[in-house]
Amino acid sequence: MHITQNIMTLLRGILPHVRDRYGITRLGVFGSVARWEQNENSDVDVSYEGRAKSVCTIVSLQCELVEILRFHVDPVGAQDNMIHHTPCLDKNRRAICTLRSWLQAAFTSF
Repeated sequence: MHITQNIMTLLRGILPHVRDRYGITRLGVFGSVARWEQNENSDVDVSYEGRAKSVCTIVSLQCELVEILRFHVDPVGAQDNMIHHTPCLDKNRRAICTLRSWLQAAFTSF
């Protein structure tokens, strides 16, 4: 199975969870993955629709998608016309993902 098909299958599978937890009603891909042109250095550009509660919600969604897809993920709100797709946030997102992973590990080990 092609990697794009795998990613789409995983996104379809987690949509009920994402809908309940984050208020996201639709997920999709764009960019190199959608064009079937990705390589080992590609990220996964994920578009979402729905009523995300905050930026922290989107960062949390991003971290969860990274864990599931095993690729760097750039979530972009479809209703935002790609406004939030800015590289300057990447450093902060990585820091939050690292902190979230550390906290999960710390609290699940008890």
